[in-house]
Amino acid sequence: MSPVGSLRIQLCVDALRRVGIPPTEKLVRYMDLLLDWNEKINVTGAKSPRELALKHIADVYGAWQALRGREKPVVDIGSGGGLPGLVLAILSPRRPVYLVERRIKKAKITVEIAEAIGLVDQVKVIGQPFEEVEGLPPDAEFWFRGFLPGEKLAKYLSDRFREDQLGSIVLMKGPAWPQELDAIADMKGIGRGWKERFLSSSTIPYELPEGAGTRVLVLV
Repeated sequence: MSPVGSLRIQLCVDALRRVGIPPTEKLVRYMDLLLDWNEKINVTGAKSPRELALKHIADVYGAWQALRGREKPVVDIGSGGGLPGLVLAILSPRRPVYLVERRIKKAKITVEIAEAIGLVDQVKVIGQPFEEVEGLPPDAEFWFRGFLPGEKLAKYLSDRFREDQLGSIVLMKGPAWPQELDAIADMKGIGRGWKERFLSSSTIPYELPEGAGTRVLVLV
């Protein structure tokens, strides 16, 4: 490994420790690979180990802690570079994870990262639009992080799926979720069943480290 690579590895370790996350080998390697790819193509907005750890890894880690103990398969919709899916796979090594990413270039990058950190037996990357994917486990949890704002997501799901077609849905949202939910309540063109699912959803708030903000898990 080059001196530059060794330095970034150490910076990833330090960044994880600073936000209170154990710097396991796979998690550090994931961060290093993601940042390396990010220099070539915009996979994630994070440009440094600290930014990646604080704004992204800590977000997924907080969600994982809030729902700790769940072992249902995860389907990460719009996975991009593997957030949250690859991080959830690292944190829960017995949990099958499916990464759905319609942009083929990003899907291929995610495959390479998963292979490099030894997750090929646990993780499957699917390079298709979500509505075209078949054969997902019937007991899966469907995770959405940064996919669409709440009202657009409700319309997207209502237009493409029956409300009983998808099982548990986990949304990783920010503090504006109540306003998004109000918009869903007022929207026309959303199926009644989907509107009822969203309006009866439950929430679990959690805090990002270093005062970086409040996040909300929405269970639909």
